[in-house]
Parts: sequence; structure tokens; C-alpha cells
Amino acid sequence: MNTNEVRNEAIYEYDALQEQDLVQENYFAMPLDLLLSETYPHMLGKSNFIKEAVAYALIRRNYHLSALNAVKYTDESGRLFCYFTINELCRLTGFSKNTATTVLENLVKVHLIERESQGPNLPWKIYVYDYKKEDLMVNDSFTKIKNIIFPIPHFLLEDAQFEDLSLDAKLIYAYMLNFTKASFKYREKYCDKKGAYIMVTQEALCDIFRIKKDKLIKCMNELSAADGIGLIDVECQHCPGKNLPNKYYIKAFQRRILKGNLESQK
Repeated sequence: MNTNEVRNEAIYEYDALQEQDLVQENYFAMPLDLLLSETYPHMLGKSNFIKEAVAYALIRRNYHLSALNAVKYTDESGRLFCYFTINELCRLTGFSKNTATTVLENLVKVHLIERESQGPNLPWKIYVYDYKKEDLMVNDSFTKIKNIIFPIPHFLLEDAQFEDLSLDAKLIYAYMLNFTKASFKYREKYCDKKGAYIMVTQEALCDIFRIKKDKLIKCMNELSAADGIGLIDVECQHCPGKNLPNKYYIKAFQRRILKGNLESQK
């Protein structure tokens, strides 16, 4: 165990990831092909679509919840809508109000959502459109990715413990967590005494998330057991003349109420 912090009457623990951890956590769905799309950032004159993709995934989650109560969330013309406020986007992502406003405006520009004002001090109605699915080539060991939905744990966005963690770092952790499933499937090759791991180069991660190496290193420092919050343990492999991928051991997050521990210490 790498971290044992006491905050807000809870114990935060980061343990070696177990296979059952991948099915016990609550997630929201991130469309990987949308996150890695080249079409939408080109339309906006941007280098990536990360902020917009995350916002779209969160809005789409609310949209699916609206569908469960369609009578309440269907307008006069029969169209389903949802609510998702700027304040809610800021709370879940750490965006400033200006950034959140720009992100929503960008989603409108690329025709992924439509926003309709209901008047002063009332939430906007949001209509959600589907995104264009693409075949994507990723320059790493996972090769071709097609229309994959990869899960992002709710705790990364909703637990106060992670409010200072950058959005890029959260996405990198979620991406690695998802592919750890394959490590358990091929445990003879990708599990050792420390637990399950994945192997990927820094260059591949930079390519996947369209970020520069210095920014990737900053994100890894945020996540690492040695320098940051403790969600990832990195083991570098060295061989003269070869660019070997690092081993990344992904940690499971547990949040346990402290009340029992306090009583036991009296």
C-alpha cells in the first residue's frame, strides 16, 4: 500500500489492482474514437478534442438518464432533452467558468449538441446528437481501435480527493485502467509479484492523447506512487540501444469511512 491519507473522515487507499476491482467500480462511458477524433478538432482549429469529448460524454450520460423518464424530458415536438449546467461541468472537470462555456459552445459548433435557453436563471435544454464513428489507428501495442467505449471511474470526477488532479492525468489513468483488463486475461505474460501491468512507451501515450512529452511527464508525476497521488507505479526498463516500454502498475482506489477506526483508537 502506497498511500493512507485521512481527509473528511475517510481513509483513502491505493492498493494493487485486483481483477474484481474492474467490475465493482462505477463508471461513465467515454467514446474513445471521439476522444481521438481528428475531424472535430480540425473543425475548431484545435490540436485535440479532449475537453469537449469529456463534456460530451458527461452530457450524454444525463441524456440517457432523461430517457428513463422520457415523459418528463420530452418537449412539445417529441424530442428528448436533458439538463447539464455550466456549474455542473465545472464541478466535475475542474474547468473554469469561461473554459466550460467555451467547451459547450464548441460542441454546438460541431453539431454534437444543441442548447435552448428557457429564460433568465433557468437551465438550458440540451439536445444530444450522435457522433461520427471512425476507424482509428493507434501507434502502440493495442493497434487498431474501432468504436471502443472505455470506462472512466466516477470517483475521478466526483471525489474531492482528486479535484486537483488534471483532466489529462485522469484520462490517462482511466485509459490504462481499461487496458489492464487484457493484462488479467493474459496474466501469464502481464502479471508478476507486484500485480498486473501494461507496457507502453511514452511516445505512444503522447500520440494517443496528442500531448507533448513534457506534459505527459507532468501527468505521470501527478499519478505516480513516487511523486504524486499514488494511482500508478512505474517501472522503467533499461537496455542499451533500445527504447523499451515502461511497465505501469495500475492501482485500485478505495474510500473507506473512518468512523470505526476513530472509535478503535479511543
